[in-house]
Amino acid sequence: MARVRTTFFCSLGAVAVLAALSGCNGSDIDDPTKSESVLIIDSVTPSSVQADVSGNTDPNTLFVSPPEDDSIEIEVRNMNRTSGPTGLFGDILLSSFDLTCTYGTLQLSGSTTGVPASLTIPAESSASLNVVVASGAYKLAFPALVGLTDTCEIVFSGEDLGGEPILSKTAVFGISYVDTP
Repeated sequence: MARVRTTFFCSLGAVAVLAALSGCNGSDIDDPTKSESVLIIDSVTPSSVQADVSGNTDPNTLFVSPPEDDSIEIEVRNMNRTSGPTGLFGDILLSSFDLTCTYGTLQLSGSTTGVPASLTIPAESSASLNVVVASGAYKLAFPALVGLTDTCEIVFSGEDLGGEPILSKTAVFGISYVDTP
């Protein structure tokens, strides 16, 4: 009988340990404050985009080519929040970004949330991202934008190697639509 009791209590103890271990990561898995890293925006170049909406006409063929794409370069830094220089899961995997403008000028092109992006930034490292904010075809399709100015923000989404969502700072830039012959 003592042997059955010992086996029972040992089994009960093992079940309790497994139950405790299985609940270790369940309550805060989607809490960005638990990620090992924060994505810092160091700079946005240019901070004010002059988007020319006029295309070029080839004098020989009379073919109209769309204006050039306008893009911004964003310098980002993976700042590790743990006490060590790299942390166990400090690398960041960027998966998408949201682009929103005060007056919605860039949203005319369609959805600007959850735009796919793919970049890995090692812990305590910097990277440069080139983001097209106004494609030539978009500007050619909306010539009525000439004269408008908008303030836009980009926020990145991703996770650290532990699967925790990262906390991203916001990149802000301005865009003005002009018609330069």
